[in-house]
Amino acid sequence: IWRLTDQKTRNKQLFKEIEVVIVLKVPNSHACEPQLICAQICWDFTGRIRVQQTQKAKKTLRIKRMETKLAKKKEEIRGMAQSLEAMRHEAEESRAMYMVLETRKNKLKAELINRIDHFVRLKASEMLLMLELGFL
Repeated sequence: IWRLTDQKTRNKQLFKEIEVVIVLKVPNSHACEPQLICAQICWDFTGRIRVQQTQKAKKTLRIKRMETKLAKKKEEIRGMAQSLEAMRHEAEESRAMYMVLETRKNKLKAELINRIDHFVRLKASEMLLMLELGFL
């Protein structure tokens, strides 16, 4: 972004000011994307060049850093939400499986009680029959 501003006279020398956004990849930075650095480039007709970071540039850079941090936090939260959703789904599956197993257990328990009852009745009938026949 280049924006040419009005010519100004400073110390009896004519300066042109250009506000520019320079995209630099900072090698030691932990940021994955290039950082935006706004600077003010001034030069006079003697060939001296002066580059300084503007207050607006510093504020813009601070905002960009905060936006990057916010984006990372949003990604973290999104990941945690997906993880939580997966856990909830797993818990629902476990609950459904528990209910199936509980039903199966109750059926087997009822069947066992019926078989024991049937066996006891058979034995009782057998003993009564033996008593009647005089074997006991």
